[in-house]
Amino acid sequence: MVPALLVIARHELMAYWRLKYGASFWWTPSEAELPPGWVRHAGLLGTQRSNKVTVYRECRAAKMCFICDLTMVRAELSTAGGVRVMPLNGVRPWPSSPPTEAIELSADE
Repeated sequence: MVPALLVIARHELMAYWRLKYGASFWWTPSEAELPPGWVRHAGLLGTQRSNKVTVYRECRAAKMCFICDLTMVRAELSTAGGVRVMPLNGVRPWPSSPPTEAIELSADE
């Protein structure tokens, strides 16, 4: 079983994180940033503080564009235990971005 956080880190995905206590932010985690021993305690994202994570097929910020293969990511996430993957269509990462597809990850309770 591959934890969802490792899938996100391996693909260097730009993801939007919403925490249970109300904070939200964009983060592209790398495997080097994952704390030692995190796999033992990995729930959805290596911590129980995360509520939802959204990964977009395409994110545009100024002249930068982040693109991911949602089909491949979704297939890898299917091996991640304890994760619910919900497809989203026509969503915008920022108001100025064109509508795109996304997947929203949450703990499968």
